[in-house]
Amino acid sequence: MKNFLWMIAVVGGAACATAPKPAADTASSADRAAVIAAVQSLFDAMRTRDTAAIRSAFAPNTSLVSIRTTAGEAPRMQVQPVSAFITSIGSATQELVERMWDPRVEVAGDMASLWAPYDFRIGSAFSHCGHDAVHLVRTAAGWKMVGITYTIQRTGCAAP
Repeated sequence: MKNFLWMIAVVGGAACATAPKPAADTASSADRAAVIAAVQSLFDAMRTRDTAAIRSAFAPNTSLVSIRTTAGEAPRMQVQPVSAFITSIGSATQELVERMWDPRVEVAGDMASLWAPYDFRIGSAFSHCGHDAVHLVRTAAGWKMVGITYTIQRTGCAAP
């Protein structure tokens, strides 16, 4: 039995060492710019409470996950379907302004991720800040969001 396990380890290790690797990311600067523009378009639609534009930014059945951090408390996670997100944005009574900076974008074929710090204001009042992690897929209609995870914090916020 010991020899059998040793043989599996050797053969398995050799298979892993010779397994093909994915091709290097060959994303163009146009792809990266299009990903950033797709996320910025969502923020613009949130600001104007354009629920049709918000809906069109997402693939069906997308969820948003927030992680709220408050000093002295355990982080709280909330999962929200995109339909509830659209309803909450559409019913806002004040302008909602989300601003990101220094976005990092990774593109692999028809999949992309954007990671960026952000701050959020309701009207002219600061609400919170955090980091956005947005996952997108390329469709015939352009880049669509398939998931957003973001942190929410009220302290330690630094804008550019």
